[in-house]
Amino acid sequence: MTRLLLSKCRLIFSNNGTASIEFSLVLIPFLASVLFILELCRIMYLTAAIDLVLAESARYTSLEPSVTDYEQSFNKMLNDNIVLWPLLASGQSVDATVLHCDKISDLVNTASNCAIDDTAGSKMLALYSLNYHYKPLFFIFNDGHFDSLFTRKIIYIQEAKRG
Repeated sequence: MTRLLLSKCRLIFSNNGTASIEFSLVLIPFLASVLFILELCRIMYLTAAIDLVLAESARYTSLEPSVTDYEQSFNKMLNDNIVLWPLLASGQSVDATVLHCDKISDLVNTASNCAIDDTAGSKMLALYSLNYHYKPLFFIFNDGHFDSLFTRKIIYIQEAKRG
């Protein structure tokens, strides 16, 4: 009886298998933290790429003297620039718009005097906006968590119309 009790005590207090148990308890939080860091790195990369693509596309469009349809030219330049960034060209949808305004005060209330097309060529300010629909790769974030991060707007003076 004492021998059976001693063998049970040895079995309970033995250190065999503790390394595998500790490894299994540490592995899951470690992998979750690595995936979290990778997702944050992807978000930072995408926001920087969106800023650069928007600025370059809007700059080339605003300096082009022969443009009549700014939104079409902006979308063409945007699609040409997005191809250069692999994570941006991964099949996610990108919405781009161009609004034309007369004065800076019109930019505050974009619905008042700003127009989508400027066929007359009289409005000097252009508000270029881009909205990237972000889908997270990993399970940590939901779909709508970073929507405000991936909406960018930039204002340019249409240089070709000034002269």
